[in-house]
Amino acid sequence: MRATAVICVLALGGCRGLLGIDEPIVGDAGAAPGDSAPDAETCYGVAPFELCGTFAPTTDLVVSGFGGMVVDTALDCDAVVRGWCVIARTSITIAGAGLKATGSRPLALLALGSIDVSGQIRADAEGATPGPGATDLTLGCHVGAPPSPGLNGGGGGAGGSFVTAGGAGGAGNVGANPGGTPGTPVGPISDLRGGCSGGTGAPGNTLALDPGGAGGGGVYLLAATSMNITGTINASGGGGGRGRQSKSGGSGGGSGGMIVLWSPMLTGSPTLIASGGGGGGGADNGANGTPGGEGLTILAALGGAGGSQGAGVGGKGSLGMGPGLAGGDDNTSAGGGGGGGGGGVLRIFGTAQWTSLAASPPAS
Repeated sequence: MRATAVICVLALGGCRGLLGIDEPIVGDAGAAPGDSAPDAETCYGVAPFELCGTFAPTTDLVVSGFGGMVVDTALDCDAVVRGWCVIARTSITIAGAGLKATGSRPLALLALGSIDVSGQIRADAEGATPGPGATDLTLGCHVGAPPSPGLNGGGGGAGGSFVTAGGAGGAGNVGANPGGTPGTPVGPISDLRGGCSGGTGAPGNTLALDPGGAGGGGVYLLAATSMNITGTINASGGGGGRGRQSKSGGSGGGSGGMIVLWSPMLTGSPTLIASGGGGGGGADNGANGTPGGEGLTILAALGGAGGSQGAGVGGKGSLGMGPGLAGGDDNTSAGGGGGGGGGGVLRIFGTAQWTSLAASPPAS
């Protein structure tokens, strides 16, 4: 017999006090008991992540096969609520190649029935291309000091900070040109949003620079009856850009974004990723560094290699609740490595009965 791990994450409050152990989870805002109010707002989720509106979908969303589905959150929304791109259906099934979200708004997938995810939902950044909702400069990302340039080796850019700090950039030119410092973490988190980008490395003998990794996106799954996840939801940060020859520093990795789940019953064996991207490697006189790795698993994203053995290597992205790691210092008159991106946030609301759970960071 297989043992079942039972994890309960219960949130008090909710939309107008509707969430409780023995109370209804969904209800009409402003309707008295027994009233029929078809046009009244109905609220889903819990504070501070309530989603309220007059949603009345009549179709299912089924994504399957090799092609998958791409959603642009600036264009493909059924509604925009709280600045979120909302796609509402009677039920949602994500299988096969799954769903990839891009665009300026975070994504909320609402099912008035069940959600089943056996494929993947991707809200991650890819290099300097941000995840959904990670493009708004007003989100409150904090920026630290930039790296120092220098003809014999620029410093590496710092990793982006979100819930945990990004890693500092490595120094260029044998420590003479300091790397960038990360901004302070963001908090408290009271809205669905994307993460923060990493800093760009400093120039050496060239002004050609690859940017820092972008922040992972924000994605929220709400199912009014049940949710089963055996696939992957990824909101990791992008890898930092490489240092360019000659002797520029590598750029920092982007921070992880945000994943929120809400349903009365959550089952399955999900993999949930909102960790930082790896920092890029610094360049030497004759070779570029290597871009930082992407967070495709719950393991830390790898930093990029330097353009030579002594050039600064990129720092790893965050793991669990840890910060991004610092980029390596150069020791051969070349560029420093970029810092790894900091961690994002994972929130689970409801009664979760996972058979297993692989998550970075852990749920909070």
